[in-house]
Formats: sequence, structure tokens, C-alpha cells
Amino acid sequence: MKKSLILVFAIVFISWTKCSPLPEPKEPRSIRVMSFNVENMFDGIEQGSEYPKYNPKNGSWTEKDYMGKMLQISRVAADAAPDGPDIIGFQEIENKGILTELTKGYLKDYGYKYIVISENPNSAIQSAFISKYPYNYVKLHAPQADSGRDLRQIVEVSFDIHGHELIILNNHWKSKVGKNTEPKRLCAADVVTARLKAIYSENPKAEVLLLGDFNECADEYEREGKGVVRAIMPAEVNLPSRFQYLRITGDDQNKNPKYLFSPWLWDKNQEPGSYVYRGRWETIDNFFLGSNLTDKKGFYFAGFQTVKTQWNTSKKEHPRPYDKASGEGCSDHFPILLELNLEK
Repeated sequence: MKKSLILVFAIVFISWTKCSPLPEPKEPRSIRVMSFNVENMFDGIEQGSEYPKYNPKNGSWTEKDYMGKMLQISRVAADAAPDGPDIIGFQEIENKGILTELTKGYLKDYGYKYIVISENPNSAIQSAFISKYPYNYVKLHAPQADSGRDLRQIVEVSFDIHGHELIILNNHWKSKVGKNTEPKRLCAADVVTARLKAIYSENPKAEVLLLGDFNECADEYEREGKGVVRAIMPAEVNLPSRFQYLRITGDDQNKNPKYLFSPWLWDKNQEPGSYVYRGRWETIDNFFLGSNLTDKKGFYFAGFQTVKTQWNTSKKEHPRPYDKASGEGCSDHFPILLELNLEK
């Protein structure tokens, strides 16, 4: 790592949720988890699978560009929470080497000792975790589209936090680019729902968290027209489908294991979204909490916000993509941050 690129952090500049700011952790049994779509984070080495815009071979993406963007990602991560989030779930990372360089370089003083990444050969980008806590196991789930082609893998990790298990599934579902994309997101939702049933069957008290870029808003059903099955549906709606879909609620005291709590739908949430498409805020980056995370036992929900810093926020208060000419900006998504308390 070049000395000239050693990170010197400026004064933290965070825009917190006005209605319910995340409290400072007073003891180590409070953890923060971040989900961060870093928008096509490629290194400066030609692998043959890069998107044309990020191919070092044709000069469109260089080592300097890579290091500049990594600097910005590290700044946002470091400023997201005191001492950085405990666990970060990334989407759109090219390979493990990037995370190794990130954790041993720019974020070397933040204690990220563990790295997990998907292994999807059909995708130029992967989903991954970096963590301060060890893990018990890793499982990769590959939803399969009707065409037979595997979709992006869902990364399931069981983390060991103070001797307490927290299972997290990192998702990056099919985007809406192209025709008839909903069935592909429904395929992913079907796999996730089946996996949740299996986890709860084995351990009804399991504490499970879904995070990632679902490419579908928490209120997708209302936004896009009622009566059509979506991969993410309101808990109270039950439509016939050959796929299982996620059923979500804004009730932060939900006790129904069939439902997932979404902080975006929480009545105390005032964040407009994490992504802007054609001038409209969207909530495609999500946390979905199983019912055992809203019961005030073990881990339980304590707060939620988007992460807005001077490094990743435009003058319009929108996410600011990385600009390689100026070295400013970071991603077209705001990261989202979740706080969980752990009952002693």
C-alpha cells in the first residue's frame, strides 16, 4: 500500500435520522450492522470478467481509480459508526482480494478479521461480508431462474457474537433492467423463504436477519400496483403464487415467524430512501428482521438509518457515485445501518 494513500480521516460528518438517532453503544453487547452496495467495485487487475467500463485492459479503469474508490469506501465505512460497523454486508464486490486489501490497509485499525464472499462464476460481482466477529458456518444459496441459469448467490453466515448466534443472509437480487424481471426476484424470494423455514424448523428461537440490495422497495406492492404478486409483499396480503414471497410488516414488535420486520415501514422512520431513480427515492436496500429480533430477547431491534457522510452525499442530499476524475463520491446507493442490542 503506497504511503501516499494512507488514510487520514477528516472530521466525521454524519446525517442521523432525526426521529430516532442511533444511541452510542455504552457496552459491548450492542452491535451495528451495515449493508452497502458499493456500485461495481473492481480492482485494477484485468480478470477477463469485468464490465467494459471497469476493464483495465482497455484503460477505462486503472489502479489509481481503484485505489481512489477504495479510499472513499473506507471513509464512509469508518464514519458510519464509532469504530466502524461491527459487520458489513457488501454488494457488487469483484473479488476477495479487494476486501483483503481494504481490511489490512485502509481499515486495518478497525478490527475486521473475517471475510466471506460468494463464489458465483457467472457474475462479475459478488456479495460479501467483513466482520469483527468469527463465524460458525457459511452457506451459499443459488436461486435458479426458469431458464436454468443460476442467479446471484445468497450468502448465509452464522456469526458468533459474544457466544450468541446471529444468522445473516446477504442478498443481491435481479435488477429491474430488462423485460419480465419480477420472476427472477421471486425465485430469490422463494429460496430465502424456504431457507427461513428450514432454519426455524431446526431452531424456533433462531435470530435471523436479511440484508442487501433486493432491487425491490419495501412498499413495492403499493408503488407498482396492487393485485400483482411481487417478491416483497405486505404481511396482510395473501395472493396465490407458485413462488413463496417475503411478507413484511412495519410492526417493530412483530411476533409472527411468517413475517419480517422492515425498518423502512416502521412508523418512527423518516428516512426517504437509499437510492434515487429518475428523481424518486427508493428503498431497495433493506434490512428484514425475523420475529426473534423484535421480541426484546437475545438480539433485538434498536435503531436504523441511512449513512450520509461528506464522502458520499451530493449537494442535493442524494447518493453521490464515485467520479474517477475528481476522486470524489462513492456509490449510487447510501449504505444503511442497523443497531441491535443484546439482552444480557
